[in-house]
Amino acid sequence: MKPSKLLYFMILLLILSLALQPVNTTYLAKAATSTSLEASENAVVTLHSKNKRPSVYADSAILMDANTGAVLYSKRIHKKQYPASITKIMTTLLALENLSPTDTVTFSRNAVYSIEPGSSSIGIDEGEELTVEQCLYGIMLASANEVSNAIAEQVAGDNASFANMMNEKSTELGCVNTHFTNPHGLHDKEHYTTAYDMALIAKEAYQNEEYKKIIATDHIIIPPTNIQTDERYIQNHHKMFRQTKFYYEGCTGGKTGYTTDAKNTLVTYAKRGDLELICVVLRTNAQNVYVDTQKILDYGFHNYISYYPTNEQAYQDFVKENPLDNATSNSYIDTNYSITLPKDIVSSNISMNYTKGVEDEKSYLEFTYEDQTIGLAPLNVKEKSSVSSPASSKKEKKKKAINTAIKPILILIVVVILLLGFILFSVKLTLDRRRKSMYIISRSPSRRHHRGPRRHNRRNQLHF
Repeated sequence: MKPSKLLYFMILLLILSLALQPVNTTYLAKAATSTSLEASENAVVTLHSKNKRPSVYADSAILMDANTGAVLYSKRIHKKQYPASITKIMTTLLALENLSPTDTVTFSRNAVYSIEPGSSSIGIDEGEELTVEQCLYGIMLASANEVSNAIAEQVAGDNASFANMMNEKSTELGCVNTHFTNPHGLHDKEHYTTAYDMALIAKEAYQNEEYKKIIATDHIIIPPTNIQTDERYIQNHHKMFRQTKFYYEGCTGGKTGYTTDAKNTLVTYAKRGDLELICVVLRTNAQNVYVDTQKILDYGFHNYISYYPTNEQAYQDFVKENPLDNATSNSYIDTNYSITLPKDIVSSNISMNYTKGVEDEKSYLEFTYEDQTIGLAPLNVKEKSSVSSPASSKKEKKKKAINTAIKPILILIVVVILLLGFILFSVKLTLDRRRKSMYIISRSPSRRHHRGPRRHNRRNQLHF
C-alpha cells in the first residue's frame, strides 16, 4: 500500500469514528418543532352536533361534559337565577375541603332555629351532635337546611363568613354571575347564580371521590345520637337516581332544589360508557324538571362521544415522529385527557401540533379540526426520577455523566493510535527502503571492481 493511500485510509477511519458518536438531538428536535412551538391564540371550541336540540320548559339549562367542561347544550346559561337548594353542592364541597369526616358537629340554637318553618330538615335539636360525614349525607340526600347552617358554622364560624368563602371559591372556579349569601339556598334576592356557573361548581365537586360516594347513595340510617333515641332514615330526594318513573339509566346522583321564587332546580350527573355529563336546569315547574333533564341527557348521549387521543395510533405516531426536547418516548399527555366530539366526526381528520400557551408559556399538544382548536392537552416530559427510585436515578445520572466525560477521551485515544500506527508504518517503510538501497549498491559493477580478489568471499557474507 502506498503512503498516500494509507494516509487516506487513516483519515477515513478517523471520520467514521467521529460520525459514530451520539449527536445531541435536543437542538435538532427543537429545530424540527420550532415552527409548531409558536404561541397560539386560538380558543378551544366545542364542536356541536348537527342534530336538532331538544326544547325544554326550563328558563335556563345547560349540559356540560364532567371531564372536559365542554358545553354541549345551552339555553340562557348566563342568565341570573335563584338556585334554591342546589346551593348545597357548594356547601358540601367546602366542607369536604376543610373538615374531616369524623369531626363532631354540635348544633347551635342559631343553626336549628334560623331556618324557615316548614323548610327541608331532618329534625336536629339544639345541642345534638353528628359527625361531619353524617351531616353531609343529611345535606345532599335530604336537603337539610339546619345541617347546612351547622356545617357553615363548623367551617367558618358563622353563615356570613361561610358565604364569603363560597363566593371566593366561585370566583376561583371561573364563575362570573354568582353570589351566595347563605349555605342552604333559602330565598335571598342577593343569592343567585347561572346555569353555567352552577355547572362549573358541580363539575368541581364531582372531582371529589367522597362527594361522588355521597350523591350515589340511595339512603342511610343515622343511629341514635346524644339527644335523639331513634334512628333517622335519610332518603335520597333525586328521583332519577332511584327506581321511580323518572329513573334514568346511568344517573349517578345530583341535587334537587325548590323555593317559591326559584321554582324547581336540579343538578344531575349521568354516565354511559366513557361519557360523563352534568345537566343543570333552573326555574321550571314540578315534574318538568325531570322531563327536561331526561331530554337534555338523551341529546348528549345520543350525539356525543369522549375521544381519548392516547388510545389512537395517530397520537402514538405523532409523538414518535415529532420529539419534544429530546424526549420522544417520554413526551406524553395524561391518558385521562379527552375531547368531547359529535359522533359524526371522523377522528382521522383531527390533526395534532405542538403549541405554547399564550399566558403560561407551557407546552401543549393542540388538536384541530377544520382549522378550529378543539383541544389543548398539557404536554409533559417524564423525568427518570418519576419512574425510578431516587437511588437508581442518581446512579443513572452518574453513569450518564461518566459516559459523557469518557467519550472525548476515547476519541482522542483512537486518534492517537491511528497516528502512531501511521508513524510506525512510515518508519518501517523508510528502513526497508534503506536496506534495499544498500543491497543494490553492494551488487553494482563498480563496487565489485574496487573490492578485487575478495569479491567472491564478500558476496557470501551479505546478510539482509
